Amino acid sequence: NRFAGEANFDFRHINLYNKMYNPHGSASVDDLAKTLPRSSDVAFMFSIATHLLPGTIEPVMRAVSAALRPGGELLVSFFLLTTRTREAIAAGKTTRTFAHAYADGVCVDVAETPEGAVAYEDSEARAVLEQAGLEIAFIAPGKWANPGGLPICHQDLIVCRRLQ
Repeated sequence: NRFAGEANFDFRHINLYNKMYNPHGSASVDDLAKTLPRSSDVAFMFSIATHLLPGTIEPVMRAVSAALRPGGELLVSFFLLTTRTREAIAAGKTTRTFAHAYADGVCVDVAETPEGAVAYEDSEARAVLEQAGLEIAFIAPGKWANPGGLPICHQDLIVCRRLQ
């Protein structure tokens, strides 16, 4: 990382357990609150929430929110299920179908390996973020369900701010 060693940058890799992608991970969700620094200005979570199931995503988001200073920002990627993405799924225009209901407001792409790709109803993702003390500032639709859209990211991107 080109900013390693800079006093105003603190990069952390947390070896978080995930049944599918990191089965040898040594950190649990409970370890996050103790591991993350406090008063961070910005946090990034790319392709993390897309692999977190209900029961895990809530404490992860609370821990990340607690690591941010009031007004600090989080950029997090999700697979969001909206009217538009459901129409794209029905029309066969998406890279994933999320055909398997996992819980209220949550679908997975492959039932046998639910952590492989998790999609949240827009309202459910908003509730998770709001309960963690985060306010959504902006959502950019991802390419997964918007093939003609801007090539910002495959997943949907959400910019949040930590409330006071």
